[in-house]
Amino acid sequence: MQKLLGDGKTIADKIKSTHPIIDTARQLGLELHKSGEEYRSYSVFNPGGNDTCTAFYAKDNRFYDFKESRGGDVIDLYAAVK
Repeated sequence: MQKLLGDGKTIADKIKSTHPIIDTARQLGLELHKSGEEYRSYSVFNPGGNDTCTAFYAKDNRFYDFKESRGGDVIDLYAAVK
């Protein structure tokens, strides 16, 4: 059961809404480069390969790792990198 805050949001929802994925990726030490409306980087799950393996979507606050065929939100990104 997820705990609700006073505003009716869960703690996870609050984290997601206050931590933009691009800023979080940079704070975690990922080197991002802009590619159209998204940002790209090396695989967050399996470092190596080329620097376009992972796409970061600021608009949706999500990422997707094409090398590993998985992605998620800012909480998933933190878990993958740490």
